[in-house]
Amino acid sequence: MFPEGCEDIDGFLQDFERQCVLQAVYTTDWVPILASKLTGRAAEAFRAVADEDCTVYERVREHLLARYALTPEAYRLKFRNLRKGPIDNYTEWGHRMQQAVKNWVQGCQATTLDQFTHLILLEQFYHCTPSEVRDWVRDRRPLTLPEATRLADEYQDARRNASTQSQPTPRPGPILTQPRTALTEHPRHQPPSQPQRTGSRCYGCNQIGHIRDRCPLNRARPPAARPEYPPARAVAFCSQHDPDLMLTTSPEEDCGILHEANPIQAAAADNRRHHQQVVRINGQPVQGLRDTGATLTLAKPHLVPPAATRGYSVAIRVAGGNVYRIPTARVHLDWGTRARDVEVGLMQNLPTDILLGNDLGLLTSAFEPTDHGEAYPVTTRLQTRQAPHPSSGGTTMPPCSDWEQC
Repeated sequence: MFPEGCEDIDGFLQDFERQCVLQAVYTTDWVPILASKLTGRAAEAFRAVADEDCTVYERVREHLLARYALTPEAYRLKFRNLRKGPIDNYTEWGHRMQQAVKNWVQGCQATTLDQFTHLILLEQFYHCTPSEVRDWVRDRRPLTLPEATRLADEYQDARRNASTQSQPTPRPGPILTQPRTALTEHPRHQPPSQPQRTGSRCYGCNQIGHIRDRCPLNRARPPAARPEYPPARAVAFCSQHDPDLMLTTSPEEDCGILHEANPIQAAAADNRRHHQQVVRINGQPVQGLRDTGATLTLAKPHLVPPAATRGYSVAIRVAGGNVYRIPTARVHLDWGTRARDVEVGLMQNLPTDILLGNDLGLLTSAFEPTDHGEAYPVTTRLQTRQAPHPSSGGTTMPPCSDWEQC
């Protein structure tokens, strides 16, 4: 069964195909067997397949990969950015590169040597072409390099003609003749012209750049009201000077699988504690914070040993819209109701030790008290109405042994 919340649909399909080959299952029977093993998001993707494609395994596989954003371009970026991890040997690294380039080539349907050659040529063409030309040509989906170059020339010619037509044609004016003078007049030295300033003009001092109410020479003006900014919030702040992070500032760069992390919590500290719980990462208890806006679980790098890093990075968009490249690691995470090996992103300056994302599936908070023998006073609503003053001592209740039912 494909587990709910798992993002490695590609690896699941590879294992499924290998098992079908080992069991000598006919290709026509692959789709019914696969449909019975899909759950959650993968099952929804299978239900969205058209009726004429639901019996063809290759079509079903393409729909599943597209639902998880595993396009040929994503495989190409994975192949180009794949690096050897510290705990990986060269054989494992080479196998991952081979699998990534295989998925890239198969996704582009390059089955012959000529098609593979054009695929490499198109990649180099897009890499060396300006962004506006590259995006326009890529939208037309050329299959060969001559088609791509012809489309690029059409784009350039169309923009050149449009810029020529937008310029007004100068009209001929009357020819003015000046009388000749005996002495040659030397041109006077003119100071360099200052750039013309644009903006609002003040009716008091006749200067540009402000209005009369904001004029610095108007002493009778009321003090400028400054807006009240909200108090500081706890966000997933990422330093641009961190050598482990690579800020992606190019809007046309394809990030492949783009994760989200927007852990903005309420300003009050007690409100944020309602979403905190004790989790264990590799057996070590740390503080976890539930982030409903994150699609990937994040952890601080000092909690993960260097041997657990994966050797490649992922793209993540944080609060403010910036996109970063962060390293990943494989850790064993126990959040109380469930425990398994997960892939987490490593990021500094988190508001807590680990941010629990939606990739873990449905989360049920499992708080762990520090002292199970401690009792706390509480006051019921009936005691509140009957109490003569608010200094009632309350009723002492024993601690709850089952925290999920309290």
